[in-house]
Amino acid sequence: MSGIGIIGAGVMGRQHAASAMLHGNSHKLVGVYAHDNSQAQMLAARHGVLAFSSLEDLLSSDEIDAVIVATPTDTHREVAEAAMRAGKHVLVEKPLARTLADAQALRDIARETDRVLAVGHVIRYFPEYRTIAIAIERGDIGTPAVATFRRRCQQPDWAPDHWHTSMARSGGVVLDMMIHDVDLVRWYFGEPTRVYARCIGSDKYGGLDYALATLHVADGPICHLFGSWAEPVGFSQSAEVCGDRGMIEYDSRGRDELQLAHHGAAADAATALPPPPADARDPFMLQQADWLDEARGLGTLVNDADWAIGSMRIALAMLESQELGSPVDLTPAIPNVEVPA
Repeated sequence: MSGIGIIGAGVMGRQHAASAMLHGNSHKLVGVYAHDNSQAQMLAARHGVLAFSSLEDLLSSDEIDAVIVATPTDTHREVAEAAMRAGKHVLVEKPLARTLADAQALRDIARETDRVLAVGHVIRYFPEYRTIAIAIERGDIGTPAVATFRRRCQQPDWAPDHWHTSMARSGGVVLDMMIHDVDLVRWYFGEPTRVYARCIGSDKYGGLDYALATLHVADGPICHLFGSWAEPVGFSQSAEVCGDRGMIEYDSRGRDELQLAHHGAAADAATALPPPPADARDPFMLQQADWLDEARGLGTLVNDADWAIGSMRIALAMLESQELGSPVDLTPAIPNVEVPA
């Protein structure tokens, strides 16, 4: 059994804690630590676990051998490094870090300390997106030609220090949220070769952010990505993949099921793919299980540091495209860009 510690008690810390409680006898949530001790106390009380008074206390606990880092993006390097050097396996919320230099350093530290470092690209564990992957692989829509991914959220003002709204700390909607769709593009179709993006930037409009990007995949589809931190309320996500035989569509704001339509069929002849079962396992729990299985030598981790760095490079190239006002070529290697805050 792995003992899990969670660092951070914000939105993602609370999500990871709830998901960690679903492992049954295979893994155990031991405790949490947060900079705001009152938040840690409340989260710990909710799940009947310990609230550690310091990061050092959590990392020195013999009951904990795996740590989830759910802190602001610009703190990931410091916190994750401390955890790995304390002998803990680490799952870091995406993005792996705010800069490529820090992300690469964390990858190298994981190798140096022989710790498993996973990154929270959790969307691939959602049953809807897995269903799309299966449909593409099965040839249901033929050869993909165009894909559109949308991700919308209200302004993320829930953190007391509003760190999300600082480009220097979070990277804005592109690095914080649209990186999920970069992950999907790579998973479904392969590596993009060119990107063009236009962004507002969260520093300019009191935290509101909005971005559009076009990614070209070699021998693959043109992919359009849309991200918004300007919704009035709530969160939604959608995906649409069109091929030479048909189209598959998912929208969290519409029907519960995915829709598959073939060219030449009647307008009302779309097929509803089976929805996920009501008892479908929690995506965050599945992600944690893959990471912990890898730590025990029982699995093959997909969302490792190398994969996460690849997605970061593309997201940062999107921000570079905004700065330049022109497309950015991603081949043969994406530049090690560090976009000005």
